[in-house]
Amino acid sequence: MILEKTLEAFSETIEHHDKENREVSKSGVAWHIDHSIKVILVVCETLKKSDPKEYKSSFSFLKTFIFIIGRFPRGKVKAPKITSTEEKIEKSDLLNQLAIVRKELSEIEKLPKNSHFKHPVFGVLNLKEAIKFFKLHSNHHLKITKEIISSVR
Repeated sequence: MILEKTLEAFSETIEHHDKENREVSKSGVAWHIDHSIKVILVVCETLKKSDPKEYKSSFSFLKTFIFIIGRFPRGKVKAPKITSTEEKIEKSDLLNQLAIVRKELSEIEKLPKNSHFKHPVFGVLNLKEAIKFFKLHSNHHLKITKEIISSVR
């Protein structure tokens, strides 16, 4: 399955959902997991609704650079409201969302390769690029959660 290792890492991290350290991040572990899952869900929905015939490849230097170096710089982009919450995030919410995201990821595996979505910074990403984006974005937030967890033990 797509992102199996990443989803397993999120699953292991959920146990620490209530941990925070403002010196590491203004948001706690729960927010980073919630945000990462919401991004995947929103993009999956957009990929499923897209018309592969309308896909037009677009070049983005920043996308190319980020995809080559394999990581996002910290604190450079603000999360869109649709992928962010200010409400308290419960462990049960994260577990439910994780189950939903597993189902969604299994569904997009079957989509045409030119299914696509428009990223606000990287431009139009096809299915393969979207999956790469999921990995980079999720790992970015997993790294932050691990840093938070290790700093508050």
